[in-house]
Amino acid sequence: MKKRMRGSDLGARIRAKTGTLRNVDALTGYVLRANGQSPAAFSIIVVGPRASHGEVRAKVDKTILGWAKAL
Repeated sequence: MKKRMRGSDLGARIRAKTGTLRNVDALTGYVLRANGQSPAAFSIIVVGPRASHGEVRAKVDKTILGWAKAL
């Protein structure tokens, strides 16, 4: 995770664990909220993607960063 979501202030508030199996990509963790509320948990599992591992990972990261921003 240290190399993912670089260049984003939101990335510093995300704690997550990756998981990869054949044809499966996953990211599960939580977002530390800026206002001191309880962390918000998330889990994304992509099964049988039609894109490369790197493309899937980039889209998952973008989704989580967008979600963290909305919090």
